[in-house]
Amino acid sequence: MANVTRMNYDYAKATRERTQVLEKTSRLEDQIAHLESRERLAIIAAKLGMTEPARFTVVTLTPLPLRGAAQPEQPTRGVALLPAITDWLR
Repeated sequence: MANVTRMNYDYAKATRERTQVLEKTSRLEDQIAHLESRERLAIIAAKLGMTEPARFTVVTLTPLPLRGAAQPEQPTRGVALLPAITDWLR
């Protein structure tokens, strides 16, 4: 009977702790939402003198061609070894 009573107390304590954790989680999620809000970030950006860009530019980067050889259709896959290790393996 004493064991059942202790387990009931433990269960009640765990339930209270769970409720407290859920409430704290909810408050923290609200705080995160406030800190990430577009309005707040716009105000901070304005205070820092930031403005919307007047124009946008999209840049596409192409890979550099291989020196002295035709480019393979698929990228080369393998393991790069340090020169000291490659000399040791010879």
